[in-house]
Amino acid sequence: DKCVGADPSQANCWMVLAVVEQQNENLARALEGYQKYLEIAPDGRYAKSAKKQAQRLESKVQG
Repeated sequence: DKCVGADPSQANCWMVLAVVEQQNENLARALEGYQKYLEIAPDGRYAKSAKKQAQRLESKVQG
């Protein structure tokens, strides 16, 4: 959260936040992190992984 708070335009901060939140079972916050990463860096280094995880979480969060 500190990284995102300090500079919300940093895609990698959102990716780290998403992974940590997913590990902590905070799935809605994790999904938000993956989506923000993809908004900022749709072709970024972790875009493929972020897309995969976001798709996985969407059904869990909405279901």
